[in-house]
Amino acid sequence: MSKSFDNLNDLFDYLKKEVKDSMDVVGEKVQKKVKDNIDKYIYSVYPNPKIYKRTGNLKNAITKSNAEIKGNEIEVEVFVDDNIAQSYHMYNPNNDLEPYAKIVETGIGYDFDYPYAYNQPRPFMGKTKEEIGNNEVYKKELKKSLESKGLVVK
Repeated sequence: MSKSFDNLNDLFDYLKKEVKDSMDVVGEKVQKKVKDNIDKYIYSVYPNPKIYKRTGNLKNAITKSNAEIKGNEIEVEVFVDDNIAQSYHMYNPNNDLEPYAKIVETGIGYDFDYPYAYNQPRPFMGKTKEEIGNNEVYKKELKKSLESKGLVVK
């Protein structure tokens, strides 16, 4: 598909839109990777909990923002929606609403006893950042998405 532009501003606007759309695709891939890492580093470690009923809220809480153009940058955020992941209060004797994902990620903030080493850091977000950064997954996915739109990317 061949496109032509009357001026550089039209070309830049077109490219921004295509990159923004592709960044949404990259965000979806990263979101999936975070969920896979929750399975790998958290849920599979204790696949059948005996003391509590697993809700799956942490995995369900992994959310992606829409890509946004901010000046010359386009960003998408993958994050934990604490409103969904907020189940720690059920086990907290003070009934405080602690940021459950942060507690799981760091291992800091547990205040109850389980008969296994639950209170170890299980850095699902940290591992994801490390994996996608080391492998430059985001760059590869962005390139793949742009190429699928007919753009040549080097």
